[in-house]
Amino acid sequence: MHWLVFNFMGLNLLADAMTSIKAYLYERAVSPLLGSLIVSWAAWNYKFLLLWISGMTFPEKLRYVHVLYSSNYEIYWQGILLPFITSMAYLFVFTYPAEWVYRFSLGRQKVLNDLKNEKQENELLTLEQSKAIRNQLAETEKHFEEQIERKDRAVEARDRQIKELQELINEKRGGETNSKEPQQELLDTIKNLQKKVEELENDNSTFRVNTGHNTAESSDISEDFNESQRSAVTITQQKPDEIDNDEDIHNNVSFYFNTDEHTQKRYKRILEGLFLGDKHQRDFGLRPDLFDSTMVQLVLNKLVQKIPETDKYQLTINGKSFYENLNQRQVR
Repeated sequence: MHWLVFNFMGLNLLADAMTSIKAYLYERAVSPLLGSLIVSWAAWNYKFLLLWISGMTFPEKLRYVHVLYSSNYEIYWQGILLPFITSMAYLFVFTYPAEWVYRFSLGRQKVLNDLKNEKQENELLTLEQSKAIRNQLAETEKHFEEQIERKDRAVEARDRQIKELQELINEKRGGETNSKEPQQELLDTIKNLQKKVEELENDNSTFRVNTGHNTAESSDISEDFNESQRSAVTITQQKPDEIDNDEDIHNNVSFYFNTDEHTQKRYKRILEGLFLGDKHQRDFGLRPDLFDSTMVQLVLNKLVQKIPETDKYQLTINGKSFYENLNQRQVR
């Protein structure tokens, strides 16, 4: 039993050693220096190779080897130095003409490819090829038109749904003061409608982007809806007595109540500053575009006026009255 184990271990060690030797020889075989040395040595000592592959007996081969390498020239120069010099010349000198030849070959190949491409471009299509291309273009155009038509119908259907929801919002807004249903129920209804409109607008935008249509009409509808929704929520969140007391103010300055909270803050910031005295544009600390858009509404609604021949603004009588009423509402 021990003898079998030792034999098995010895075979494994021998197999590992052979594998290592093969790997070492393979690494050396792929070396350009070793390969060039072998070829150059074989070229300088071809007689030695012919002698060993001849049909002579082994003693005769040895005798002729001593004859071939009887002097120092054959041993050192022909056996070592000349093969090494030839190998170095091949590795370092031969690369320059080889590079020039390879570059020239690539250039000629490029010229031939250019001539081939030019000939193919000037070659006329056959009648069958032309018909096949025209049929393919016609089918592609027809498919694209059908897809555009389907998208258009879907966009129109969603536009109608958005308009219907907008009309429903306006009806809720118009009848909210006389409605007997609770305000919370009305707010929930508006929020549900807003959510549905947003979903439709997202689908609508996706269709318009896919078909390349102009989104101006959809943007106008969305803007009108948002303005109506903000107005409805603002009025609904007020107390009933506040709605009755401020009905006249709301009708005269509806632009203030119909906008969002951030714009209302800009309106109030300008009105508060002008209530304390006349001021320049830079005194409000707003960006020029925001200041202009806010001031236009205040001037158009006759709450603020610009002092002639100056860059200052001042409150009108209506502006002072509106600001005072606005502060009174907040105190209550």
